[in-house]
Amino acid sequence: LSRPPPRSLCSPPRPPPGRRPAVARAPGAPPGPPPSTPPSRFGVGWGVASPATPLFVPDFATEGWTLRLFPAIVIDRLGKSIEPRFAARYTSSWRMAARLMPASQSADTPLQGISAAFDGAIALGPEISGRPSATTDIRLTHPSLGSGSIGLHVDAADFHIDETIALASRFMTLKTGDLILPCYLPPEVAPTVGSRLTAESTDGTLLSLKIR
Repeated sequence: LSRPPPRSLCSPPRPPPGRRPAVARAPGAPPGPPPSTPPSRFGVGWGVASPATPLFVPDFATEGWTLRLFPAIVIDRLGKSIEPRFAARYTSSWRMAARLMPASQSADTPLQGISAAFDGAIALGPEISGRPSATTDIRLTHPSLGSGSIGLHVDAADFHIDETIALASRFMTLKTGDLILPCYLPPEVAPTVGSRLTAESTDGTLLSLKIR
């Protein structure tokens, strides 16, 4: 008997005491509450490797580091203090992103210092028009993933895209080309030099990343 692929679990940085997590969702449970703390945001050209560029692992990240996958929502117009009901006007595409970070760093804790920002800290897949499909199956392939690949069933309702854009715009002005990373997907990938990480779905190839 074939088993259904595991569901994705969006897991954002841990909020300050007394505040709700941005997305807290157990597998199979209804979508969690909308975000209440600012999501990760990358400015235009800042620490970002384009889809045509390999991920060059820096010398300080050759051991004890990992790659985590994020949906990256692309902002395509200037915005501040955006209401959730208008947030769809500020984005018309998204990308899959792979972020290089310390393996010892808890995924629930915000990154700081050199682990948060350096050249190539985040690598992008091709830009995909529209919003993430309501539900989709994603196949990840990399030598470090068990038998070499793993399946994920992703529910875009977990991302809370409109609420996340609105929240981010309360704390900062969003600019054309900015990337909003509302949550991450559960698999961790070893950044092995010479390997390739791919992510594919019904939307096509979401990510094809050569690691050097």
